[in-house]
Amino acid sequence: MRLVERMPGILLAGLGLLLYFHLIPGQTEVIEYGWTKPQTIPNVAAWIVAVGGVALAAVPPPWTKVDAAQFGRGLFFLAILAAGLALIAVLDFITTAPVLALTIMLLVGERRIGWLAGGAVIVPFIIWVVVEVLLGRNLP
Repeated sequence: MRLVERMPGILLAGLGLLLYFHLIPGQTEVIEYGWTKPQTIPNVAAWIVAVGGVALAAVPPPWTKVDAAQFGRGLFFLAILAAGLALIAVLDFITTAPVLALTIMLLVGERRIGWLAGGAVIVPFIIWVVVEVLLGRNLP
């Protein structure tokens, strides 16, 4: 099997290790109180990415042809997410998250009012309550 088929897994494994050993320790506070430390969930996520990358490199999926239209749509969604994150940094989470969620849901074709309301209002509100109120952390 060619190296190019294993490369995404190798890159993901490297990203997981980079997150665990370098980025997460440098970007989280070290505290000794509370029922969970700030680095616990990011560390678990980093290990999931690293182990998943190793599994992908060990058994890569069969080679498939890339659909240019689907790839372009993926890049478009990535650009919207990047713009939304930049907007959160400029404005704030509670203002930007509902608009970003609603935009993404409309672009993927969701039209049911209940789902739109839940995804654009209830989910950002729950995230805000968990992070700001329960965990006592500030959202941007």
